[in-house]
Amino acid sequence: MTVTVTQDPEGIDYFSRGSRLRSIATRIASRARRRMYQRITAEISMVESTRIIDIGLTPDTSLADSNFFEQQHPHPQRIIGVSPEPIGSLRSRFPDVTLLQASGMQLPLRPCAADVAVSFAVIEHVGSRAHQRELIVELLRVADVAVLTTPNRWFPVELHTFLPLVHWLPRTAHRRILRLLGMRFWAEEANLHLLSRRDLAALVPPTHVPTFLPFRLVGFTSNLVVVVRRAG
Repeated sequence: MTVTVTQDPEGIDYFSRGSRLRSIATRIASRARRRMYQRITAEISMVESTRIIDIGLTPDTSLADSNFFEQQHPHPQRIIGVSPEPIGSLRSRFPDVTLLQASGMQLPLRPCAADVAVSFAVIEHVGSRAHQRELIVELLRVADVAVLTTPNRWFPVELHTFLPLVHWLPRTAHRRILRLLGMRFWAEEANLHLLSRRDLAALVPPTHVPTFLPFRLVGFTSNLVVVVRRAG
């Protein structure tokens, strides 16, 4: 997960490492992301020659679920990994991946530079609906197919703060409560703007068609997984 920092990042805990639930969440997320990878590769045939751009690498190396796609994909030499954060530290862990520090909103890549662009748990961190739409358009500029995942707003537990149900309130009320609880970073739209399936589908350009892949946890859709292709 990569977030857009709108305040001094000193002391910000992007992954809620201070929570007693962090280790449990990491174990659950690791299993979930293995399933996610299997669902995606079952939907999209990725052969050795498939060119992939992954927007949203994290420099984190302490959590087992960080950069799960690079951990699992059998052809890392075909991946360009992008992050706005410094990710040179990943070079030793993923020596075959091409690392690029750049904004996912303005990729320094030519059109159709890849066959598939993937972006995992990034779109909820880019800000307004207009910015979220811009991200999808940029992914479709550099690749024929885009794959995005994001936590489902209607899952009972919000996966960044670990708070139950509060995020079902109107957004202004949700953000007000986060501020009262001292979670000012996550209260900012630029850092967390959750989506429902309907919200995500509405961001897809009319020239393209979204295909949602089922992904459930304890009976609820925990994450939205969508494959976006050109219509027709």
